[in-house]
Formats: sequence, structure tokens, C-alpha cells
Amino acid sequence: MYGSYLIDSYAWNTICRKIEDSGKSITNSSSWGNYYNNTTTNYENINTLYAVHAYDNSKVLASTYSKKNIPTSIIPRGNGNNRLELSTGSSQDFKAFNVYDLAGNMWEYTTEIGTYSSSEYVSLRGGSFYWPGTDKAVTCVASDSTDLTDESVGFRAVLYLK
Repeated sequence: MYGSYLIDSYAWNTICRKIEDSGKSITNSSSWGNYYNNTTTNYENINTLYAVHAYDNSKVLASTYSKKNIPTSIIPRGNGNNRLELSTGSSQDFKAFNVYDLAGNMWEYTTEIGTYSSSEYVSLRGGSFYWPGTDKAVTCVASDSTDLTDESVGFRAVLYLK
């Protein structure tokens, strides 16, 4: 028997505790997640599929997609209006406890749902490449409407075998 489902808060919190036990920070993930203020990753040596999103006031103006070495001019260094989104598993620096891209890269839908003023909201975990890892670390929980779709939100399927 096998199946898959969206990750829930119990699984997310469990992996965060394992990551913390391994010595990585779960309250400031900028040194190991794909955040725009990551200054420790050597992006120059990453040859991968990536997107550059130009934005202004939290609105994406244009997106460019490429597969090649990442140009120095767009490497995240905490300023400017470009955000770099990498394909999953692009860097060993973004791996913790053998899980890739848990911190940064994309907000991830979870199974947690709440209501506020008769509207349904879903919980998002882990931050995204738009945010600094100092503010939206791997332990961060955000909520948004269930109809949210944009380039900074995705999901992580959990596979189980029995």
C-alpha cells in the first residue's frame, strides 16, 4: 500500500527539530536556504534552471527563465529588485537533514486550514526567495487565502509506503 499527501504541521515541525539537532539554524535560515539575503552560498558555481523575477512593491513585473550558470549580476546579496528562484535540489547548501529546499525557495502549502471572518485560509511554511531568511525562516508560518497562486508558493508531497 502506498500514497501521498500534503505535508502537515506535525511532519514539518518534526523535520525542523531534526534540522536544529544537526546544527543548522531554524530561526535564521539565510545561510542555508534560497533567500535573497543568502550571502554564504557560492551561486557562481550553480548550473541549473532558474528564474529571475523583477518586482516592485511586492508585484512581479517580469520573469525570465534560463538554464546556465547564474550571472554574477543577479546573485542574491540582499538588495535590488530582482529575486532569484532556483530549481529544486540546485545546491547542496539548500539541503538539511537530506531534505532539499525546505527553507526559502517557495512557501509551501500544508494541510492546516483555518477560518477568519468566514473565509478559509491555508497555512504556508518555510518562506520564499522573495523574503530574507532572517525574517521568514524555515519555522515561519504564514496564512493566505485558499485561492493564492503565484511564483513563490508551491507544495511538498509526502510519500508513504506500507
